[in-house]
This record gives sequence, structure tokens and C-alpha cells, in this order.
Amino acid sequence: MFVLDTKIQENKILIVGLSSIYGVGLSSSFNLCKKLGFSKNLKLQQCTENQQEKITGVLLDANFSSNVSNDLKKFEFSRFQKLLAIKCSRGIRRIKGLPVRGQRTHTNARTVKKSKSKN
Repeated sequence: MFVLDTKIQENKILIVGLSSIYGVGLSSSFNLCKKLGFSKNLKLQQCTENQQEKITGVLLDANFSSNVSNDLKKFEFSRFQKLLAIKCSRGIRRIKGLPVRGQRTHTNARTVKKSKSKN
């Protein structure tokens, strides 16, 4: 099943499967299932098409969450572009692959440097 351009595995419990959508965590997926009146142990295979449409409708509803999936990715990218445009130290350090929030770099920050070098 695809929800908001994200493939959800059908053999998983619905709460865990919904958390694979970008911007939806376990707590928000639990609240969504509670709001719709679904069981905690309901699997995606057992959902009817009507229930799947309800899930998509609630995720797209502005009252449930402001940004989910592609909208959230676009917002975060635009926020990063803004940091680069004003030449903020956070944006510059992020491009260089250094810690952004004032961490020590002499002996630490190995994971940040490794992840930047892989890209």
C-alpha cells in the first residue's frame, strides 16, 4: 500500500507501518489509529480500502499535522537554503561537514565528518 508516496509493508502492524512515512513517528501514528478507532494490533493486510482512505484523509488534514512527507522535506530544504543565502555559520559548517551546534571538534565529531565524506 502507498500512503503519501511512501510504500508501507503490509505484514507490519499499522502503527509501526505508518511510522515509516517521513514526518510521522510512533506517537503520532498511535494517535491517528486512536482517532480513527482502529485496534493496536491491526495489520495493514486486514484494512479495507475504506479504512485506507480514512488514514490518507486524516494524514492530509491540516488539523492532524502541519507537514508530512514531501511538504516537510521541501520546508526543511528551503530552511537550509535560507541559511546558505544569508551565509550563516550554521549553513557554512553544515556544508563543510562540521558540527553545527558548538560541539568540540578536536577529538570528537568523527561521525559528522564520516557521514559528510561518504556523500
